[in-house]
This record gives sequence, C-alpha cells and structure tokens, in this order.
Amino acid sequence: MLGKGTDIDEVLLRHEVLESELVINQGMNQLDAHQIAQAKYPWSILMNQR
Repeated sequence: MLGKGTDIDEVLLRHEVLESELVINQGMNQLDAHQIAQAKYPWSILMNQR
C-alpha cells in the first residue's frame, strides 16, 4: 500500500526535476544546478524544521 505524499515530498520532487533539467538539458554542472534548485525548492531546510 502506498502512503500519502506530503508537501515536503512535492518540494523534493520539484527540486529534483529542476536540478535534472538544468544538468541534462542546459549542460550545467550538478553542484550549480543543486544550488539553484535548493534556492527555489529548499526541501532540506523544510525537513529540518519538522
């Protein structure tokens, strides 16, 4: 049985999609892409606030 997603799950998914888009389609390096994605979708900060 699948569990119910949370708001943080959605933020993490959006973060990962953006990061992948920047690396694969824009040729950005992973670290820079991660920093941009983290600025827009700060899932790890949200996790620490729980």
